[in-house]
Amino acid sequence: MTGLVNEIMSRLSLSDKAKLLVEGGFSALRLDPAGMLKTYLDAELKGYLSTKPKNATLQCVLLHEVLTDLCLGIGEVDLLNVFAQHVHDNYNVKPGFVTYNFPRFIKFFEEEGFSLNDVVIMTPFNSLGYQMSPSRDSCEMSLSKLRKGHVIAMSILAGGYLTLNQATEYIWALPNLSGIAAGVSSREHAQATFTKLREIQ
Repeated sequence: MTGLVNEIMSRLSLSDKAKLLVEGGFSALRLDPAGMLKTYLDAELKGYLSTKPKNATLQCVLLHEVLTDLCLGIGEVDLLNVFAQHVHDNYNVKPGFVTYNFPRFIKFFEEEGFSLNDVVIMTPFNSLGYQMSPSRDSCEMSLSKLRKGHVIAMSILAGGYLTLNQATEYIWALPNLSGIAAGVSSREHAQATFTKLREIQ
């Protein structure tokens, strides 16, 4: 936690640091998790927006799976809603959620009456069912029934157990995917991976 705070603070100006400390401090004193979340988001995005290339545009902000799935587990709908509203209202971009339990996320949102129209969901999909909770079949079924939202597949290589050819053969057969998140380790790896993905698409 200390390392994370130091990393965020190092990217901020003196005035932004003061604002973060004041707002975050008051939220902590009030035991206000929503306030702390918004303060953290603003600090994190401030650093990104001040250093991003001029021609790059922010299209979505994704909430880490640890917080997303924790909120799902304890039924904390308000915090997810705070995140979505804050991102939409203050940055005019789509809110996104990373989850390792796609079926539960979809069910949770539908039961709470939240629209999935403008929500991005990043979740694992691969032929081995790696990180697909509670099962590959249930995740595939939820994806096939989805009529709203934008789903990005991650962990398509199943932690390195699948080749890119094996991964894409499975991925491109799935319905309702709007994108893929692929990790790369070098410029050459990136070029080979993205070239292959474009060819198959």
